[in-house]
Amino acid sequence: MNPDRKQNTETSELAELTGSVTSAESEQKNNIPWRTWVVVLIVLCVAPLALMGLGVDFANDYVKPSQSVAPQEFVEAAHIALCGSYTHTLLEWSAVSAAAFVCMLCFAQYRLAKDPSLLVIGVAMFCAGAMDGFHTLAADRLVPATADNPELIPFTWALCRLFSGCILLVGVAILGVSFGARCRPNRNVVSVTGICVAFLGIAFVTVYACAVADSLPKTVFPDNVIKRPYDILPILPYLICGVVVFPSYLRRHRSILAYSLILSLIPQIATQLYMAFGSDRLFDSCFNVAHALKTVSYAVPCMGLLAEHVASFQASNRKTSELKRARAASELQAKLLQVQRDTLVNQAAELEETSIESQLKSQDIAQKNEDLKLANREIEQSIAYKTEFLANMSHEIRTPMTAILGFADVLRANVRNSEDIDAAETIQRNGKYLLGIINDILDLSRIEAGKMELEHIPCSPSQIVSDVVSLIEVRAAAKNIGLTVEFDGPIPVEIRSDPTRMRQVLIHLVGNAIKFTEVGGVCLKLQLLHPDFEYPKLKFSVIDTGIGMEEEQVARLFQPFVQADSSTSRKFGGTGLGLAISQRLAELLGGHITITSTPGEGSTFTFHVNLDAMDVGELVTEPVANSAAHELDEETQKTPVLKCRVLLAEDGSDNQRLISHVLKKAGAHVEIAENGQRAIDMILGPQTPEFGFDPQQPMRYDVVLMDMQMPVLDGYSASRRLREIGYSGPVIALTAHAMNGDKQKCLDAGCDDYSTKPINAPGLIRIIDRLAGAPPCQLAVAAGPE
Repeated sequence: MNPDRKQNTETSELAELTGSVTSAESEQKNNIPWRTWVVVLIVLCVAPLALMGLGVDFANDYVKPSQSVAPQEFVEAAHIALCGSYTHTLLEWSAVSAAAFVCMLCFAQYRLAKDPSLLVIGVAMFCAGAMDGFHTLAADRLVPATADNPELIPFTWALCRLFSGCILLVGVAILGVSFGARCRPNRNVVSVTGICVAFLGIAFVTVYACAVADSLPKTVFPDNVIKRPYDILPILPYLICGVVVFPSYLRRHRSILAYSLILSLIPQIATQLYMAFGSDRLFDSCFNVAHALKTVSYAVPCMGLLAEHVASFQASNRKTSELKRARAASELQAKLLQVQRDTLVNQAAELEETSIESQLKSQDIAQKNEDLKLANREIEQSIAYKTEFLANMSHEIRTPMTAILGFADVLRANVRNSEDIDAAETIQRNGKYLLGIINDILDLSRIEAGKMELEHIPCSPSQIVSDVVSLIEVRAAAKNIGLTVEFDGPIPVEIRSDPTRMRQVLIHLVGNAIKFTEVGGVCLKLQLLHPDFEYPKLKFSVIDTGIGMEEEQVARLFQPFVQADSSTSRKFGGTGLGLAISQRLAELLGGHITITSTPGEGSTFTFHVNLDAMDVGELVTEPVANSAAHELDEETQKTPVLKCRVLLAEDGSDNQRLISHVLKKAGAHVEIAENGQRAIDMILGPQTPEFGFDPQQPMRYDVVLMDMQMPVLDGYSASRRLREIGYSGPVIALTAHAMNGDKQKCLDAGCDDYSTKPINAPGLIRIIDRLAGAPPCQLAVAAGPE
């Protein structure tokens, strides 16, 4: 163990010891029976009243000596007067001494706890005791020397008690409650001390003024319920202390002193009650009891501080004992560390011998890391090059494919000779096959680049299967084999998934099964697995009676551009991309595809899709009839008649002729612009671009078909500039780019919709028909992502 670790270990052990002592101290404080002390103090305050009710007299009345009495009686009267004054003085100075002792204990405790509120409480208690000392001096010296009026003494008593309560209230409230947890405590202590001293000065002047006054209002009313009304007033600051200030101080400083301050208010208030409701003359029973209780009120916090001192010393002794034990343990650990240090020195010598070898290895590792980083950069760059290459190749291939497939459709519609018809259909069939390969390559590229985006929308598994069957059953019928759908148990009516990608996977699997099946048929079976689990699964099984495969062929079946063997490719055709794309799409959908196959008997492709528990709601046991899909397919083939003006911005002459021919045949009036700048000029007409597009002027074109790749000014810039000058007519993007994000790029440039090349003539005509009749305010809705 190294020295730093040793030091950290000792520090943590000491911290644990200190924390345990502090916890024990806090537990001790919280276990003090405060309720018992409340009961004791209440009993102590009420007991004299009960004893007086039983006939016990605590009075020591003052009788003024007279010249007419006998010498013996005069001596007794003087003795009584001396005892009354002496008792009063003794009680007062006992209270003053107790207050001073509390002040000293507060200052002593401050040296241990470093709590600035202790200083303020000590100053406040000292000032409160000083006020009682002022009253005593005034009653014993000042009043008899300056006035022969016994009414002055109750005034000085009431004023001193009022100022004593206010000083205690202000002292504890200002720092003990409000500023106890804030910064710069020394400045606050000085401020509170100054306020207390100011109160003392004001109180001294007031008491002195009462003591030397010629006449004062009557203060004692023996026949009333409240015999000394002025003694009610000092109760107010004590009540505020007990209800608001001291409980707040207790919440911030949970200590024995805080509890004792609250307890001391019980005899304080009892003192004023005895004086106000019981005392009707000097030195009577209530008078003496009140003074005795006042001494008790100072003695209670004094005892609290003493108890806190004792607890602090006990805690200090426990800490000392624990620290001694910790020091002994540290010494033992030091010896153990010395032994370990010697061992480490020996090990260091051995490590030094192997350090050169480690350095060489680290250099090799660093070099390998650099090589890996370089390889990763090269891979990332190659992926970027591949993506860019595929995008460019897609555009370059799709652009001539538009003319090839489009004019093949035109040729097929216009020829009557059987050989010409066969040639046109051959061009269409091979062009669509080539387009399918391009689409598969783009899908695989998007999946490998992690840019394939999936939807998560409600869809019907039964409807998806029905759509797949409606699209594939023509192939099965052409080969004279059966294509059936079976439900192995109830199936959810609706799930949340991506219906397009799910349909794509099933089309690949079912089409592949039909391609390799010559006799028998293909069955698409659906089954819901684990419906009661948190994550159930939907299982699609494509079962065929085809040629089957060996295990070695199955193992490499999902690799791109790979089929079972080379003879399969020669006999049945295909690129081998379908199953590779299907497997990756299945994984994106949260499932997978598995294969079981027997040569000469057939194969079973199983496609699992993970579901949520909420998807298992309403169930259905019968497949959806295919007629609905046929009706939908027939409906989608209906091509509307266009009655609109179309501006075609296209730089390729072949595509200009083809698209113009398609749109004119559908009924549209078509004009052509060979680049984006020419398109803007034709749209604006005589208007000046600098002044923007005038919405009051009628639009020259109902729809603008904008090719996105053109010379002079491309379609993106042209669309963006049209929107900037205020043109609100519909703009349809027409591009051979079909990579992920190309559609959104066109929409961001200001286009309202998007169509790819090669064009789908019916689909393009429907888009034009939809946007040509939509008012400008609705185009934003029409242009949303589909």
